[in-house]
Amino acid sequence: CQVPAGAFYAFPNVSRLGDSAAIADRLLDEGGVAVLDGGAFGAAGRGYLRLSYASSLDRLETALARMRQVLAPEYR
Repeated sequence: CQVPAGAFYAFPNVSRLGDSAAIADRLLDEGGVAVLDGGAFGAAGRGYLRLSYASSLDRLETALARMRQVLAPEYR
């Protein structure tokens, strides 16, 4: 298959924080940030989140701050 030249998605590994589907749900419920569970794209995507960064810098900064607030306890 052809390798794409680029896209507007990030696919961070969140496996050390727990189940990626549960993390995606928490980010939406607790932070108001919509992301997709990487497992929705196949078994190899489990443990990852799919994030779109096709938005303004202000919105991205707000989303990242909310994600940090929701997930910070897992890093301690």
